[in-house]
Amino acid sequence: MFSKVLSAADISKIAGGGLCSHLEEFSESRVLRWEDIVSRARSGSVLDTDTGCKQILENTRKIDQSFNETKSKLQATEDKLVVVTTDLNKTEDALETVSGRLNSTNEELETVSGRLNSTNE
Repeated sequence: MFSKVLSAADISKIAGGGLCSHLEEFSESRVLRWEDIVSRARSGSVLDTDTGCKQILENTRKIDQSFNETKSKLQATEDKLVVVTTDLNKTEDALETVSGRLNSTNEELETVSGRLNSTNE
């Protein structure tokens, strides 16, 4: 039971989840939970039946946890990639500067070598 009217999309999502539907995202509007009902005192010939939901929900929790850990690792890797890319761009700029200086130095060396050779002749 919910404290608000659910949208068609919400109802479809719940129905699509079947018997073991994960309803945590609706927790703020849930006023009566199945868990609350089955935990009450019982009378008569009530039998518990294993629906398999407990295992499914546990598996879902583990998958969610793994997903969140992987997502965090991916974000950290993306952050590192930004830093490495920035460093690489700086290194490329520095290499271009040094290459330009090297070319200028080589040209100057050729000029001086040419003058020296013509002086020696």
